[in-house]
Amino acid sequence: MLPVAASIGPVEALMILVIVAVVWFLPGYFSARFAREKGYSAPLFFVLGVVFGLITLLVVLALPRRRGTAPPAADATFVKQP
Repeated sequence: MLPVAASIGPVEALMILVIVAVVWFLPGYFSARFAREKGYSAPLFFVLGVVFGLITLLVVLALPRRRGTAPPAADATFVKQP
């Protein structure tokens, strides 16, 4: 006889849904963030990150920085001004 799954209430179901949504959108957020820093389209990589997950994040991290894009602003604060 198979074990019967415990029934969950609406609060537990909502909590599970929120956790799944957050975990699902995290690769999209980080893919978009790193793509923007490298000079690529953030909205495109957000959608790709949501659909394909960690694969997109790994691809974005492997992409080279586009020509003409400056490094992130945080790097510029350490440059000594003459």
